[in-house]
Amino acid sequence: LPTLLIHSKDDAYVLPENMEKIYAGLVALHASDKTKLLVTGSGHVVTRDAARHQVFEAARDFIKRIEEN
Repeated sequence: LPTLLIHSKDDAYVLPENMEKIYAGLVALHASDKTKLLVTGSGHVVTRDAARHQVFEAARDFIKRIEEN
């Protein structure tokens, strides 16, 4: 199952290290496509903060890549 993980380094509620734990679990499950993106300049809700355009572009590119395979 393809998975895109996006997290902000500036998230005050959930530590970025949690993304690494989730990613490690995906590796153990042999996920077909696992991608992670750490953004800066955003808080907990990355789709509403300063880096939202980067988040949207990464999601678009990930979906296109998955559709092509």
